[in-house]
Amino acid sequence: MVRERRWQLTRIQLGVVVCVVVATALALVYLPIAIGRFQDAAAANSALSFDDREFAGGNGVVVDKAALYEARSLIPARESYRVVTGSKLVGGTALTLPFIESFARYFLMPRRPEQDARWIICYGCDVRALGGHLDVLWHDANGIRACSASALRCSGDRADGLHGANSSGSRVSPIS
Repeated sequence: MVRERRWQLTRIQLGVVVCVVVATALALVYLPIAIGRFQDAAAANSALSFDDREFAGGNGVVVDKAALYEARSLIPARESYRVVTGSKLVGGTALTLPFIESFARYFLMPRRPEQDARWIICYGCDVRALGGHLDVLWHDANGIRACSASALRCSGDRADGLHGANSSGSRVSPIS
């Protein structure tokens, strides 16, 4: 005698089948939505300019991108710098003064911050309070300055006293 074997699912097997069916249904519904969102994010990222990509989260910290680009072009890669902040900054956010030094550390690599560096990035500081003889090599209307604590001029300075990348046409002037 041959017995007929009936297919009977145990509770565990039935639970596994239900989970697989539910997971498949959810994947069929939500996977196209997720792919569409990824495509939207990729399109938004590809539309960013080079400096927006380079600054990324720093857009909420940095007042004037030109200031850090200028500092990076003025300060030699093996030199050190310091960031000095103050109350004379125009147009900053609540994040600017607490975090500009950290962002500058990232942006200006391989240059390293040092407390007594001769290169100074002044973010709203009073340049005269720094003491000594400073050459303001670049400045903007927001109170941001790139200074050197020596009388030496950078090779990028033009003979007429204007630095080439300074879009506002600010004169390079020594402060003593």
